[in-house]
Amino acid sequence: MKKWLIFAVLILIGLFVPGCTNKLSDANYLNSSIDGAIKIKDKDKEYECNLQHTAEQVNRLEITKPENIAGLTFIWEGESYKVLWKDLSCELNKKFLPQGAFAEVIINILNLVSDTDSLNLESDDGSTRVFTGKSSFGKFKLCANNDGTITNISVPDESLEVTFTAQD
Repeated sequence: MKKWLIFAVLILIGLFVPGCTNKLSDANYLNSSIDGAIKIKDKDKEYECNLQHTAEQVNRLEITKPENIAGLTFIWEGESYKVLWKDLSCELNKKFLPQGAFAEVIINILNLVSDTDSLNLESDDGSTRVFTGKSSFGKFKLCANNDGTITNISVPDESLEVTFTAQD
């Protein structure tokens, strides 16, 4: 009888302990394909951009405001990087943005979304799920609505706040 009791306790522990890790349980919950507008607060500056991001980590970020840099576009396609502005374009084979530039931080975090081991579920109130994680730029918080659409990214170490305002 004692052996069966020990065996039953071990089975119960095996069933419940993995659930305590709070890791993202549904690998497909977050929509990692994004095509829409975002608002960025980077330290004391504010930007509006159009952002395209695919699960294959092809990214395009075009600044639409402020007006003086509207049209400045950054493109990441695998190991190829491009910068476009008005009639100018530059293609590079290495990363071109300085460490901590808002575009680089946003893309780095979105590329982590497909790696569910990098996200921890912090809370779920039924309409919003809040995830936390760590990137090369520090800890971040990512919020998504109940259909997996990302609504907000916050990176306190970079004083960066990103709000997803409209997505196709």
